[in-house]
Parts: sequence; C-alpha cells; structure tokens
Amino acid sequence: MSLKTIALSLTALALVSVASAVEINIAGTATGGFNAQSAANVNTLLGLTYNGSTFSQGTASGFAAFGGNPNPGANVDNFGSFTLTGAINTYAGNTFTLLLTITDPLGIVGGGATSFQAVVIGQVVSIAAGGVNVNFGANSTHTYTFANETTVGTFTLNLNNVALTPGQSASITGYVLASAESVPEPATLVGLGIACLALIRRRKSK
Repeated sequence: MSLKTIALSLTALALVSVASAVEINIAGTATGGFNAQSAANVNTLLGLTYNGSTFSQGTASGFAAFGGNPNPGANVDNFGSFTLTGAINTYAGNTFTLLLTITDPLGIVGGGATSFQAVVIGQVVSIAAGGVNVNFGANSTHTYTFANETTVGTFTLNLNNVALTPGQSASITGYVLASAESVPEPATLVGLGIACLALIRRRKSK
C-alpha cells in the first residue's frame, strides 16, 4: 500500500471519528385554510373549523413526535386541530391547505437564521353519519436538507390523516425523522492534514 493511500485512509478515518451526531429542535407555527382561503390561525368550511398551533420538540435518536391533544385556540405541539359541529354537511370536493413554518431549528446553527416551510394539501371527504376525513395522501411527507458552518443533515416531516365525527375535535399529528452531524472545524482539518504529512515524511526518512 502506498504512503499516499495510507495517508488518505487515515484522514478519512479521522474525519469519521471527528463527526458526531447532532440532535435538533423542530419549532414553529401551523396555520391553514380551506379551498381558496389564505392560511390563518382560524378558518372554517361549513361545520368544520381549523385552529392553528405552535410546536417545539427536540429529537431523541433522530425522532420527534407531535401528538399534542386538541385545544382549539391554544393548540401546542401538534399541527393544529379540527372541530366538527353536529350538523351534517357534504364536504366532498373541498381541500385543506396546511402551512407549517419551522424557524431556525436549534442544533442547525452557525449559518445565520434558517427557516423551512411545508405546504401540505389534503382532501376533505365526507364519511358516514356526518363525519369528515382530511386525507393528506402523497403530500404527507416532506424532506429538507441543511448545511452550514457547524451542521449538515436532513429531516423528514410526516403527517397523519385526520378523521372525526360530529361534535368532536381532533389534532393534526405527525413526526420528524432527522439525521444530522456536526462539521469538523477548519482548525481540526488543518491539524489532520499536518499529521498525515508528518507521517509520510517519517516513513520516507526510514
């Protein structure tokens, strides 16, 4: 094996050892609107009302769940909630648009303010006995990548469909899967390079 190959292999191993997993915090706001309505904290379609939320959860082993109970007007740690009145209406053919704004996730630092947005469109469908289902379908998964001076990685947002019966409130729930690593500081990389050069010179002198 050549000295150059050895040096490159040692550098690669050192970089792997320097990189370390990073847990991130997903925080932000959820707003929404039906059909042509602009996303807002409160919007109504017939007997179905959406209330927005705030959320903030840190990952553990790259996972964070958002399953807060519905609390219309003060939703926390879910992606908003729906409340359905007892009146029976026909909802087929309508849509709901959820806007999630994730602001400057903790753990993703060093590159200035970072924000991400997800626009998720669901179909509003009538079900038996006056119930409603909001189905996000193929729109339920969104993946984001990030990179700055200190952290690189991805996180994937996954939303669950919502079904409710008349007189009931239900949250929009979901979870995040994240994979993030700290970036070695330039001084560390320079040190690794110097160490490898020293190793090559030492081998040559022998």
